[in-house]
Amino acid sequence: MRSKMLIALLASLFSLSTAVGGEVIQQAQAGIAGKDEKGRVYTKERHIKEAWKHAEAAALAGEKGNAKGAGEHAKLAKTYVEAALTQSTSDEHLSAALKSLDSAIEHSEAGEAEPARQAAQEAIEHLRAAK
Repeated sequence: MRSKMLIALLASLFSLSTAVGGEVIQQAQAGIAGKDEKGRVYTKERHIKEAWKHAEAAALAGEKGNAKGAGEHAKLAKTYVEAALTQSTSDEHLSAALKSLDSAIEHSEAGEAEPARQAAQEAIEHLRAAK
């Protein structure tokens, strides 16, 4: 039940992000800088949470056959993982998530939605373990 609600939420968010385009990416990049809209500093856990949301959106886009959308969300997720890694001495799961997201990006650039989805799903598993 909970996962179905999450999928529905991500589907609505994905529709919203495609509707407003670059504005969503700009807002996300502002968050990647380390602070939210109220000026609060992001913790490692917050970066992981944001990366997870974008990895989920990438997997959902890939499931729908949208390789471009999968790649855009994978790129955003990657940036959050990189930010989390700067706040951690060493985390094998974050490093593995980064590799999976790189794979998702490569597949999306090749127009391969299903392999991009699979790679994003692998990243989600690593992010779950990193928490």
